[in-house]
Amino acid sequence: SMAQFTLNHAVSLTALILTYVSYLSGAQVAYRIYRQRSSGRLSILPFLCNYCSTLFWLNYGALAGQWTLVAVNAVGVWASAIFMGIYIKYHRDHEKLLSYTVMVACVQGLIILYIDVEDDKELYAGYFAACAAFITCASPMASIKEVIRNKNCSTLPFTIILSSFLCSLAWYLKG
Repeated sequence: SMAQFTLNHAVSLTALILTYVSYLSGAQVAYRIYRQRSSGRLSILPFLCNYCSTLFWLNYGALAGQWTLVAVNAVGVWASAIFMGIYIKYHRDHEKLLSYTVMVACVQGLIILYIDVEDDKELYAGYFAACAAFITCASPMASIKEVIRNKNCSTLPFTIILSSFLCSLAWYLKG
């Protein structure tokens, strides 16, 4: 029916907008790092996981011919790379962190090469993208030990957590 068609489009548009919001939510955290000239006790994991996830989804979108997915995740890759750069620049041991980030990028490159040699590339790309998305949603919990020890949740990136939840909910509702 027309009402269902319109509702489906509304949910799709909402999911798309919330995806952009989610990818750009790290800007608030990155700006705080820039302003303080220190990453403090914040974990790089949310930025690093988001980068990996968006790159996997971009790869999946390209293989599946879903250019909207490619476009939205290109923004995610770009934003995550910038936010990681800011984090690394202002981390007290930025050289070690940079080498760790390069290692993760190399592993991800190997995974993408593995996907490329598989017969069902789209299926494997989707599996890796879904796993990366799950890990990305859980990544802010890397700071949970710090939160419990200090009884202070300031190390949790609230805007990233909230936007990831809303984005995931919207995509779940879309189906």
